[in-house]
Amino acid sequence: MTNLEKLRRTLKGLNLQGFLLPSSDEYLSEYAQPAFRRLRWATGFTGSTGTVAVLQDSAALIVDGRYVEQGARDTAGLGIDIVGVDNESRQAWFAAHLDPGSHLGIDGRLHPYSEMLGTIDMLAKLGIEIVDVPENPIDALWKEGRPSEIASPIHDYPVRFAGLSREEKCAVLGKHLTQTRADWHLIADPEDIAWLLNIRTDDSLAGVDAHPVPIPLCRALAAATGRVHLFVDEGRIAADLREDLLRVASLHLPSEFESFLRENAAAKTVSTNIHKIPYRFAAIVTASGSLIDDQVLALRRCAELPVERLA
Repeated sequence: MTNLEKLRRTLKGLNLQGFLLPSSDEYLSEYAQPAFRRLRWATGFTGSTGTVAVLQDSAALIVDGRYVEQGARDTAGLGIDIVGVDNESRQAWFAAHLDPGSHLGIDGRLHPYSEMLGTIDMLAKLGIEIVDVPENPIDALWKEGRPSEIASPIHDYPVRFAGLSREEKCAVLGKHLTQTRADWHLIADPEDIAWLLNIRTDDSLAGVDAHPVPIPLCRALAAATGRVHLFVDEGRIAADLREDLLRVASLHLPSEFESFLRENAAAKTVSTNIHKIPYRFAAIVTASGSLIDDQVLALRRCAELPVERLA
């Protein structure tokens, strides 16, 4: 039995007519760690970006022009159609393969909010509903041979290279939130967190075969006071960093993020980089509060500061 067939059997038990699976991980990385390459496990596709729609009797690998030929080679023999990323191509394929009233499952942590809104609107015109399932069905299937998650120590990035201390950066962010009348800033992009807190790691360096970036895979919520709630395995934080980090941040388990967000974002205004937030987290906020687009950290990361140059 192929991995695709295993997934189809699971979807029947979930009363789903299909599942939409992207190549990205929970941090919307283009180059995911081996442990998070669920699309590759399901289809064999080795490209950096793509999405598969798995239905009971058909499947489509949705890719841009770079991966049309590679996608066909990687998935040969699995009965997977190659479909373009444009709305017209996707809509035509779904219209031909799914009936109105069908339910298409997703893992809302893996899809960017801004992109998923367009997909939801496109499918709604066909009478197809997106369902965010609590647990990714592949995680229960992919046991044998799955690589371990890379979780290396988190260390300090000195001010002489960062340009500003983490205290200064957090204070500026807190002032900005006050000025924009936001209660919280949701930081879903690990690069923003690495910049804000002056932290680095080797998560993306060991065991990853392309485009390594030394950033910790984690999430955070910043309050208007400037205090940051960082969701990360505390045991990963280097001893010489922990005390300094606690001056600006409170530490929480990664598994607590969704419940913390649901509790603290209720009836609040939450700002975020709308292009870097997973669909599920945005849906939690908009269920009872307001979500506004604010790319403050991404823009500040682009500003040049007087620093020493790394050799």
